[in-house]
Amino acid sequence: MTEIRTVTTPRSKRAEIISTIAHYEKRIAQARADLSHVNACIALFARGELMTLCEKVLASGPETTK
Repeated sequence: MTEIRTVTTPRSKRAEIISTIAHYEKRIAQARADLSHVNACIALFARGELMTLCEKVLASGPETTK
């Protein structure tokens, strides 16, 4: 039995929309992870932890990259 276009067209569009939503959900998940990392970086600098760490290392004298 052949389906008429009034049925196949909406079904095709539905599949397209489902695919698009899945794609956006993946992008949203990645964006949330990225945002979390950026927020952690901001918090690190805001609290001055990086500066404190650097000061401690530099206070002990010259260091090597090893």
